[in-house]
Amino acid sequence: MSSPYKLILAISPELEVPLLRELQRNDVDISVQRRCGDLTEAVAALKAGIGNLILTEEQELITRELLASLRVLEGNLIVLCRPENVEDYCEIGALLALENKSVEAIVQALAGLSELNRDNGNNLLEYGSALTKDSINSFSLSLDEPEKETILEKEQEYRNIPSRRCKQVETINDFPQSTKFKEDEKGINSRGGIILVRGTAGAPGRSSVALNLAAEITRLAGECLVVDADLSAPSLSFMTGAMTQWAGLSVACTLASRKRLDINTFDDLVHDLGNGTYLLSGLTAADRWREIRPSEFEAVLATARKRYKWVVVDVAAWEIELENQFIEEQSKSDIQLAAFGICDYCVTVGIANPVGIVRLVQLLREASEKKEIVVLNRVSEVGSGSVKNEDFAALLSENVNEENLFLLPESTVAAEALMRGISFRDCSFKDKLTLQFEDFTRKLLGFSPPVRKNKFLLFARRRRV
Repeated sequence: MSSPYKLILAISPELEVPLLRELQRNDVDISVQRRCGDLTEAVAALKAGIGNLILTEEQELITRELLASLRVLEGNLIVLCRPENVEDYCEIGALLALENKSVEAIVQALAGLSELNRDNGNNLLEYGSALTKDSINSFSLSLDEPEKETILEKEQEYRNIPSRRCKQVETINDFPQSTKFKEDEKGINSRGGIILVRGTAGAPGRSSVALNLAAEITRLAGECLVVDADLSAPSLSFMTGAMTQWAGLSVACTLASRKRLDINTFDDLVHDLGNGTYLLSGLTAADRWREIRPSEFEAVLATARKRYKWVVVDVAAWEIELENQFIEEQSKSDIQLAAFGICDYCVTVGIANPVGIVRLVQLLREASEKKEIVVLNRVSEVGSGSVKNEDFAALLSENVNEENLFLLPESTVAAEALMRGISFRDCSFKDKLTLQFEDFTRKLLGFSPPVRKNKFLLFARRRRV
């Protein structure tokens, strides 16, 4: 039998990430339904029926009235608290109180909770259980069931519980942080920058360009971070094989909102793709895009700039949303505009076919950028007919200089690299696509073009000898 508990997390992000890893590794029979930024959001999720068990840290907001309202909704709450407060939280109606806030202790407690429910016929435990470092002791607490009228009177109070983002709310924050990297005296790298990769609608290959650009930058210029900021169809985790249960970008934004994001904690959120390339994963579901706020996103990019020499940001198809602009407080395009404003370089990707060219021209007219390099992807006779390279330059001459226009040829290497989860260069370093991509990267970084030997001339010289 599966556990009747469906977990909602409302804990600090620096504890949330390792906890999710341990829960997955130990295969605990309690599923995580939602990861919330604060207790207010967690209570709202429980009221919506998303879960029935909240895991949070001790705070003044946890009162007898709040816990009683959760009981009416058949909800429970686990508190991570100091040893001297364990009995107090149990007395006011918390399901469990855990004095040891280490990840191992939390996983052990949740596993023990699941076992206790199996022994109890898979029914929910009584309120008022206490968990210590050494054992799990469950005991029932005779707590009078509050009247329904009292709950209704307190409902407005629960809705107005302040967020953790408010300065007046203090939470326990004694979890150790990584010390692998220390911020230098200047704070910001003297060289490098943030590169925005945007593109038209119609899948022109933005994500492939972003990943391969990061790989080439790492090879030519040092460490590089690629950020999956595509709020419509995040895919970099799938393309790289860095599958995860947590959304790195969302956790980073939550830390930034609480003024707790620095280069030390940032390193714990990224995935090492090897050879100096790192990934900050995107959202686990497209409908979570409202978790990313422009100001917090800008803070994440500013911190990434301090930690990594180069940062590549992959955003969704560039379409300014006009519908519901008077209803929604924010839109997906706000994140694109925030990235556009903070970036040092901009790469715009379009596809080399009639429809793709029209969309690219419209995009360049609406939001052109002086530091922009335009990439026409999948150039082939099938897509564009007998149109030559100079013809493409003429079509786009009003919006981009010819020296800033790069054509990437159609190649089987692109599909093979995508299926194998590797870069173009790792798939075939001699292919035209790989060589043209290197020229494009060197142009973007300000490097001189590579010197390539002419194979025919080299063969002729050998014959003469």
